[in-house]
Amino acid sequence: MPGTVLLALQAASIAYTLGVYGDATAVNIVYSSRGLWSVIAVWLVGHWFKNEEQHLPRALLRNRFIGAILMLAAIGLVVVA
Repeated sequence: MPGTVLLALQAASIAYTLGVYGDATAVNIVYSSRGLWSVIAVWLVGHWFKNEEQHLPRALLRNRFIGAILMLAAIGLVVVA
């Protein structure tokens, strides 16, 4: 049930944002930032849920963070432009 409520809130937020700003491309790119936040969340609080991803090889974690930074740069370009 909590997941359903969160998903409904997420969908309503996207619909509201599209209605207010009308720029579907920018909204979609910013919405894609959930990938960035998931990488950060797993790294910071994953151990609370017995997640072992913090112990993965450094190269893999580095590549994930590079991808997250590239996503953040894309979001910045869209927001500024």
